[in-house]
Amino acid sequence: MESARLCRRPRWAYTHIILMICLPALLRSPAAAEPARIWEEDLVLPTYAIGEPDPNPRFYDGATTQGAQKRIYPYPAWDVLTDRREEKTYRAVRLENEYIRITVLPELGGRIFEAVDKTNGYHFFYRQHVIKPALIGMLGAWLSGGVEWNFPHHHRATTLYPMAHALRREPDGSVILWIGETERRHGMRFDVSMTVRPGSSRLEVAVEPYNRTGLVSSFLYFANPAVHVDETYQVMFPPNVQYVTQHAKREFATWPVANGRYG
Repeated sequence: MESARLCRRPRWAYTHIILMICLPALLRSPAAAEPARIWEEDLVLPTYAIGEPDPNPRFYDGATTQGAQKRIYPYPAWDVLTDRREEKTYRAVRLENEYIRITVLPELGGRIFEAVDKTNGYHFFYRQHVIKPALIGMLGAWLSGGVEWNFPHHHRATTLYPMAHALRREPDGSVILWIGETERRHGMRFDVSMTVRPGSSRLEVAVEPYNRTGLVSSFLYFANPAVHVDETYQVMFPPNVQYVTQHAKREFATWPVANGRYG
């Protein structure tokens, strides 16, 4: 999780993140590998409909979402869930090489919906089988599973809104998917690139937040991956970690022993 203040700059890359899966197979050199592939196709998923948003602007009613103030204007509250289930067609983007296959849904906040280790068929991010929102997000509706991109505050308000996207093929055989959004509350923007290279089992993700306005704004960024768990699941921190934080910016604790008040 990164928190900072963005001054006005034309295009400033603040942080880069690499998501990586290590496979047991011996990787071939990129020179000997086939080019990676990227394409779009339809994906049909069972989907529970969300009711119409409240047409009245809700500035702030004192509510919080997991410790964060629920200030959602100028977005409408999107908090009417229904039991109406239908088969809905989404436009999916696939990135693939000989080791991994990644599926992204730009229509659902640009989230990584599926990530498969092709050597054994294992889903190394949790793969949802139904689109059934819960009331977790800043506007209400939110979806679990895959990887969610959050900027500039908490589970971002537009986590289920469509994102602009573009596909690119590089001369070295790599493929890149760009997704991006300009958020309406502060006028800031963030872009995310996802790269799959020939002969590599890595998914590389670069995040570029930048401020389009003449004002200084704070932001909070995090990526929210979901994984399958069982009795063998462990969370490991690097040995140099000294502090950890939860959802809210103000909730910090020392690591590995919390020696003060938390939350």
